[in-house]
Amino acid sequence: MIIFFLNFFLFVLLSEANDSLCYRQMDGFYCLDDTLFIWCYGYSEGFVMRCSSGTLCKCGFTRENPCLLSMQESDDCVGNPGDIKNLTFQPSI
Repeated sequence: MIIFFLNFFLFVLLSEANDSLCYRQMDGFYCLDDTLFIWCYGYSEGFVMRCSSGTLCKCGFTRENPCLLSMQESDDCVGNPGDIKNLTFQPSI
C-alpha cells in the first residue's frame, strides 16, 4: 500500500513538473534520470515514461529511443540525463 502511494506521489509530482519542461524544447526524448524520460512532442507539456527493466536512459536529449542497454551507445545523444532542467537553448543535432 505504501508503494502505491509513493508511486502515485511520484506520478503527480512528475505530471506537475512536465507541464513546462517541454516549453521551447525540440521534439524528442529528454532523460530526467537514468530510468525516467519525458517525450516532448510539440506542446509545453510532455509525456513522462520509464525505461523497461535492464535498460538505461543515457542522453540529455535524443530523437531516437532513449532507453539503451548498458553496453550500447547512441550516435544521436546530446548531454546527460537531467540536462533538460538546465537547458536554455534547443539542442542542435
